[in-house]
Amino acid sequence: MMNSPEFLQQMSSLMSNPAVLEQALALNPQYAAMGPQAREIFQSERFRQMMFALSLHFWAAFPC
Repeated sequence: MMNSPEFLQQMSSLMSNPAVLEQALALNPQYAAMGPQAREIFQSERFRQMMFALSLHFWAAFPC
């Protein structure tokens, strides 16, 4: 599943959606306390790439 181009595209689209980002930040008070820096980090392409890489490593280590 994690190797599927369709899945990776959906995840990228989801992570770049501002509404999803706002919801994630609102659910965690620690993120909200970070202020605008958190939004900048989470919206960056570099952050998304890092999260995808970590996810791929996780799923490779713990396959379902």
